[in-house]
Amino acid sequence: MNNDSTPYIAIGNDELGDAVPDDAGILCMRCGGAHKIEYGKNEAGEETRILGFVRCGEKAYVVTVDGWLVFGSAIEDTERETS
Repeated sequence: MNNDSTPYIAIGNDELGDAVPDDAGILCMRCGGAHKIEYGKNEAGEETRILGFVRCGEKAYVVTVDGWLVFGSAIEDTERETS
């Protein structure tokens, strides 16, 4: 990818699952652990739920779109601690 292009992803409605509670953690497909969902910020610097992601190691993975679970992601059992 060169510096002049804009990266993008496309996720259709049929690739979204359940609504994600505000305090939900995500079961990581990479390490099997639980991670806290982080959200992006809008131009005003305010947190927005448009894209939710988790960090595992040095990588970030998109797990929610507009508050809906991305297909293949799983909400962690609330009994386990998230990191």
